[in-house]
Amino acid sequence: MLSVRGSSTEADDRNMPKVKLKQTLNRAFKYHKAEQWRKAKVLYQRILNAYPDQPEALHLLGLLTFEIGEQEKAAELLYKAVDKIPGNAQAQFHLGVALHALGRLEDAISPYQHTVALEPDNAIALNNLGIVQEDLGLIKEAIGSYRQAIDSNPDYAGAIINLGTAYRAHGEPQEAAKLFREALEHKSDSPEIHFNLGLTLTDLAEPLTAADSFQKAIDLRPGYAAAHEKLGNMLREQARFDLALNSYRTALDHDPRLVSAHVSLAKTLNELGRHNDAINHSQHALNIEPDSASARHNLAHCYWKLERYADALKLFETLDTPVARARTLECLFAMKSYDTFYDSQKQPAPGWDTNLRIAAINAFAAEQLQHINPHPYCKRPLDFIRVYDALYERPDRTKFLADLVAMLERQPMVWEPFGKSTVSGYQTPPVLFNRPEGPLAELQGILEDHIGQYSSEAFNESGIFLDQFPARYTLQAWYGKLIKGGHRKPHIHPSGWLSGVFYIQCPRGGDKDEGAIDFSTWGYGYPLINKNYSRHRHRPKNGDLVLFPSSLFHGTVPIHTDEERLIVAFDLVPRND
Repeated sequence: MLSVRGSSTEADDRNMPKVKLKQTLNRAFKYHKAEQWRKAKVLYQRILNAYPDQPEALHLLGLLTFEIGEQEKAAELLYKAVDKIPGNAQAQFHLGVALHALGRLEDAISPYQHTVALEPDNAIALNNLGIVQEDLGLIKEAIGSYRQAIDSNPDYAGAIINLGTAYRAHGEPQEAAKLFREALEHKSDSPEIHFNLGLTLTDLAEPLTAADSFQKAIDLRPGYAAAHEKLGNMLREQARFDLALNSYRTALDHDPRLVSAHVSLAKTLNELGRHNDAINHSQHALNIEPDSASARHNLAHCYWKLERYADALKLFETLDTPVARARTLECLFAMKSYDTFYDSQKQPAPGWDTNLRIAAINAFAAEQLQHINPHPYCKRPLDFIRVYDALYERPDRTKFLADLVAMLERQPMVWEPFGKSTVSGYQTPPVLFNRPEGPLAELQGILEDHIGQYSSEAFNESGIFLDQFPARYTLQAWYGKLIKGGHRKPHIHPSGWLSGVFYIQCPRGGDKDEGAIDFSTWGYGYPLINKNYSRHRHRPKNGDLVLFPSSLFHGTVPIHTDEERLIVAFDLVPRND
């Protein structure tokens, strides 16, 4: 047995008088607080040799055992302790912590609840209870526990952040923003709360105010690497690329192993055409975290841009994401590996039929190779384009459009938003219908009426697009403004089902095609075998509403006049609730 000053034999321990027991317990606890673990452990064990059920020794030895990483043994000792002293809040709390650390979440609830019953104002126990409840999917109960923790200690940043994160994760970002703003009224010096407010404002598609929050977090803590990275993302969304790159590099100066910053930097460099630099940062991220899906994805996209399709394919095949599954097919088509392409179509993965990026490449390949598409989203997608006069016989159409523009011009807009197809133009975040009022609420009703009409029309063929048309959906809408030289590059909307454009103002004069919308089956740089692919051009007028499958490539003819092109575009996004 380990020898320490004042030690004795086990026989002596068994005869330890109660006065000496108290003295030994006090000495052990002093060693414990001083982190002299071995000395404390020997003395706790001496007490238990004499009194195997001594509750305080069981409790404190259990705590010590947990602190040195022996979690299973700690839980065993703490269970014995609370059996003897169920009214000891600290023992109950430490048992909860040990079980929580072991991943025994259901078991951890009871000791945390006992702690709170004994100490109703124990904010840490309430917060921990909330974490366990949230991990078990008991969201309502978790939110209640976090709120009790904050009521007990309004300055408890951990509980505030956990409650806000729960709101964000479960579709209530407005509540999270309100919570964080209220917390900052009396805790304005918390960089963590500013940071989490920034994340919430990002969820709410408010890049300018989100950037302000990340900057405040950085002002309070200059070495806050994650805040530098997120600020970089907001600057990138505003097309302030030099500043964004500087933010990513600053994040990496403070934390060279921050994988997400390497990935964000690589993604930005890739979009700016600096593919080899992007490859270097993606590979650096993978050296740090070999299983990083985002780093693999980014590296694969770099290879795609450089037409290194075989290298891209190897990476995409390791990723089980909707984009990677589609990209795998795109690589096979680009490599002219048509037999493998067809084999992949014969054994579709779950979700294949409603993966619109797969729908796009399948439709294009079927047309180019004159081969049957076994899983058509819609067999001839251009046949599903419909144009309506959305303001038909409306006497106040001119006033309605003017009022609508006045409201839309007050929305936050970004010039050439990053990762989008807009060139020489502005775009708002897709949140116009989150809380619509006035002309926007009226427009939403107009669009929904026409969507109902569209879904009930008789088309020559149905396919998945109409057969599974969503009964419940959300409209994600944004305002777009193109100025002289502006256009939209060919693209699809993979998160939608049905897409649409409502034309507020169409350029007049000059070429009659200026601002027209082009539809086709070709895009994303697919290699062309036959240049006579399917296409259609619509020349819109003010008040037109164009509806089409979200899998259909579309872009616009550049504007050369001084008159702006103003539209509201939207996606019908299926709801699963």
